[in-house]
Amino acid sequence: MSVSRRSFVLGALVTAVAGAGSAKADVPWHRYLAMREEASEVLDITVGSVSEKACEDAHTGRHMTRIVAELKVDTVVRSASRLKDGRTIVLKYNIVADGLTLVFPPRFLKAGEHLRVYLMHRSDGYGLAAGKASFEDRRTA
Repeated sequence: MSVSRRSFVLGALVTAVAGAGSAKADVPWHRYLAMREEASEVLDITVGSVSEKACEDAHTGRHMTRIVAELKVDTVVRSASRLKDGRTIVLKYNIVADGLTLVFPPRFLKAGEHLRVYLMHRSDGYGLAAGKASFEDRRTA
């Protein structure tokens, strides 16, 4: 094998190994903060009902938990969808059970919690705008 071919193969191997190691790496925290800043909906809410359903991703086969929560909007901080205080909205998101997608997945919600949430409006309700950083305890908001 020539020197240039050996260098190429070694470089490809190093890249593949480094890439495989970073596949489980989490997004840097400053990127989550940037996603918060870009969120179209920033709301202070009270969690109403929460349902959790175990399911499997149709494409990857990964086990996950589907969260569907009703949120009462206490205060609108910012809303591109023109939400008003007092409205009830539906939030839907998944938590991957195998932990391969996110090092620190989004939290499970509990009825009665008071949070500041960073969301995006979708056709079927609302989704998380900043992954695990989409929820903030209102006492620190």
